[in-house]
Amino acid sequence: MKLEVEVKLKISRSHILALMKRRGIRLKKVREVSQRDIFFDFSDLRLFKRGCGLRVRIEPSRVVLCYKGPKTSIMGEKARAEVEWELGGREEAFLEILEGVGVQNVSPPASLRDLLEMLKDAGLKETVRVEKLREEFLLPELGCKLCIDRVKGLGEFAELEGPACMRIVRDLGLERYIVRETYAEMVASSFLKSFRKSLH
Repeated sequence: MKLEVEVKLKISRSHILALMKRRGIRLKKVREVSQRDIFFDFSDLRLFKRGCGLRVRIEPSRVVLCYKGPKTSIMGEKARAEVEWELGGREEAFLEILEGVGVQNVSPPASLRDLLEMLKDAGLKETVRVEKLREEFLLPELGCKLCIDRVKGLGEFAELEGPACMRIVRDLGLERYIVRETYAEMVASSFLKSFRKSLH
């Protein structure tokens, strides 16, 4: 498992890009992609209760299954173990993900349909969907990655990933924009608020 270190900010695309330009931070755009994330858990929400997550990310050219271990958060910087398996990829990563969620004796699926069916057969249920348009940039001199997301129903966010992410946030004076919730948590919370309003 690799360790993912990131900071999420509730900030507009134009604001963060202008700040970085003013500070002379060089950005190299890698790609722009639409992503549909489907999160899964068991009926008893055991993954959520452990602070873990299981996600299927669907992009136009690939499908990625991802397991995220419990998160630790220090001053807004979030770190958690992460394993990703791309459809058609190494079997070892697939098995490591299933081991993390407690599923055994399953072979890697050959298609998105097979993957979703396999998760259902293992007792996992879809909990939340997150749709977003993501722009990815590298910050070559700082060894970090910047993702700017336009999340359906939530707005614009920026995620800095890498060992220097919190230092960059402090240098840019962006501490007040830090968000500790995941997109899945925000979408679920937004849904519950809307649902409660509809009852009154």
